[in-house]
Amino acid sequence: MKRLVCLACLLVLGCGGGSSSAGGTTTADSTPVGNAAVTARIATVPAAPVPLTTQVSALTTESATSLCPWVQEHVAPSELDVDCPDGSHVHTGGGCEAEGLVQMATQFSQVSCSLNLAELFACQLAVRADPCGGGAFGANHAECEAMTECIRVSFASAQAQQAGGTTPDEQPAQ
Repeated sequence: MKRLVCLACLLVLGCGGGSSSAGGTTTADSTPVGNAAVTARIATVPAAPVPLTTQVSALTTESATSLCPWVQEHVAPSELDVDCPDGSHVHTGGGCEAEGLVQMATQFSQVSCSLNLAELFACQLAVRADPCGGGAFGANHAECEAMTECIRVSFASAQAQQAGGTTPDEQPAQ
């Protein structure tokens, strides 16, 4: 159950298909890391053991296992529960489970989500910094642009599968 909650929190906080948006910044090797807000937010944490330009869909059990201690220390050290002035409640899981990250990677690869680790973790950090200002799924945070798109694509795919239809990637070209 805890793994499912953590996976749901990761999906809620970081999925975004249009990953490296126009006007995005890059690393020294010209690899896109996300928009300017992602770059600024991710600059607040030390270097990760896995390059933050890595696509979430490319995570392996080995890379997720090496990444989790860093996530627990620098991104999600504890659970966050906040009652917001508008009556909403924000809950963000703490810690990290390699198996949950790998499951998310598998789900994202099935829907062509191009979210990278910088975008995922910048979104999580933004929501933690301003939980009530983020709106549903952190969508109001510029750091969550890519994550929000991944959530949209993932939900659309799940709805299509439940309805017995095709996934967005299987739709015929028009």
